[in-house]
Amino acid sequence: MPQPIRLLHLSDFHCHADTAWDADPVLRALRGFIAAQIKSGLDPDLVVITGDLAQAGKAAEYAAARTWLEALWSMLNQDRSEPLPRNHLLLVPGNHDVDRDRVSGGVRSIQAALFAAQSQKAVAESLQDAGEREFVLKRHGDYLDLLVALINAVRRCAAPITHIAVKNPAIDAAELHGKYIILDLLAEDAAGRRMR
Repeated sequence: MPQPIRLLHLSDFHCHADTAWDADPVLRALRGFIAAQIKSGLDPDLVVITGDLAQAGKAAEYAAARTWLEALWSMLNQDRSEPLPRNHLLLVPGNHDVDRDRVSGGVRSIQAALFAAQSQKAVAESLQDAGEREFVLKRHGDYLDLLVALINAVRRCAAPITHIAVKNPAIDAAELHGKYIILDLLAEDAAGRRMR
């Protein structure tokens, strides 16, 4: 008989470097609550965090998020015979995981032109170029750096489908980062490759 797969779903931390004094007690209490659930037998097989790790997509906010996540991961692995692999942490960005200060005038001009065109073809043509994509996505740079630091992800726009062995059966997780996945698909299509 298959065992249940236990999922720990967290969301909307909104880490902010200037208000850590306020958030720290709440996050410590959350970690304590999770520890109590684990002691009662509800040990997660996967940890999914959907959106808004940061308040404004700043590096200092991701440093605070990383500190909390590293402490969580350490606590999750404290009494396990086998550590929970890092690929069992799935992160999906939210609208606050964008550093809007890194949106330059050039990017705003591109956005305005694409909105005015009201054409998916225009969007596709604009984003097929890797240099233009990098220019547009630099506002997500600190988020992508966090992924690299936490799960040794390859810094790219869209994560591939990841095969995760969790009990029996295994699952396939596709981290569909909305705009990221479409940008990679456009790049693949532009290079002449097709999705399977």
